[in-house]
Amino acid sequence: MLVVTTGVLSALALVPLSQLLSTTYGRVLLIKVGFVVAASLAALAGRIIQRDSRRIPLLGNVMRIESGLLVIVLGVTAVLISTPPPRGSAQIAKLPPEPRGLLIPLGTLVGQIGVTANASDDLLVVRLSAPRRGDYYTPQPDQAYDLSVSLDDQPLRLSGCGAGCYWAPATWRPGDNSLLLRAAAGGWTGGTTGMLVSWPPRPAAAVLAEAVATTRKAGQLAVYEAVTSDTSRPPPDLARLDIGADFFVSQEPYSDGPPRSRCSPHPRGSPYSCS
Repeated sequence: MLVVTTGVLSALALVPLSQLLSTTYGRVLLIKVGFVVAASLAALAGRIIQRDSRRIPLLGNVMRIESGLLVIVLGVTAVLISTPPPRGSAQIAKLPPEPRGLLIPLGTLVGQIGVTANASDDLLVVRLSAPRRGDYYTPQPDQAYDLSVSLDDQPLRLSGCGAGCYWAPATWRPGDNSLLLRAAAGGWTGGTTGMLVSWPPRPAAAVLAEAVATTRKAGQLAVYEAVTSDTSRPPPDLARLDIGADFFVSQEPYSDGPPRSRCSPHPRGSPYSCS
């Protein structure tokens, strides 16, 4: 009985109250709850009867009623499992597989949608994010996302791992691997973007440490940047920032050393791309 009741409560947590009567799933769920309550009352009546020896002859009938109700609960449960839950119901987040080996993190903005990707041995994990509307602390409605990915012109079969989270097996060949991603989010501008995964990654903490030391010695840096929150529109004009090298390095995550840095061969220019 405890297991059945727990299952009912879990199902109720997945369905908004507004959809309990307006959807088939909600109505079947309410029927199941009704029979669970009836079976619980029959079980309680049986316990009470056992305390009074004069009512013991009634116990058999009560037990048969309880058993019959539980059989009906199981039948309704089978119907509930085969009934699709309503749209907008809460989904239990599924975690993607753990990365294996060294990991190459990538990121970009396509339209107004943030795209982050992690490439590891035989695995690609992609996460999409859309801007928040209104107050940051105001609960946000469920955001619908859509993503398709191809690796070297071959579509990848994506699995979901929560809102805006996708993963797929990926076989990386030595050298440059071209990813093409098409991202969309309801109410926001999306589009198509490309990423280059240079494989295999290699540990290169010493290389990154050397780059940080060289940057510190520069003294003064001139940084040109253009910031946008929508890459589907023309970029703004470049702005020049004159920054001290020490201050620039101090703002980076590797300012205190790169104990877990990773590098991969870069297709153009410098021999490494480090993170």
